[in-house]
Amino acid sequence: MTSSLQWIQSIYQRWRAAVWEKVSVLIFVLLSVITLLGVELSHGEMGELMSGGIIPILNSLVAIKVALGSWTVVHIHWLSRSFIVART
Repeated sequence: MTSSLQWIQSIYQRWRAAVWEKVSVLIFVLLSVITLLGVELSHGEMGELMSGGIIPILNSLVAIKVALGSWTVVHIHWLSRSFIVART
């Protein structure tokens, strides 16, 4: 939060954070609908990587969405704050 606004803006735009946030939501909804239709991943044995079925994938997508969403909120705050400071 102590970096320059231009540097933060360039990283935000270079990584296309807003696009990735929307893509993660779309993938989450798609996988959720597929799961609700009855298609599931194999559950595997207890302790294996995919023993939770699709739940770990959905959790990862939610984590990506939350991280990028909070980055977007901070980014918008910085933009509006710099606009207010520039006007005074």
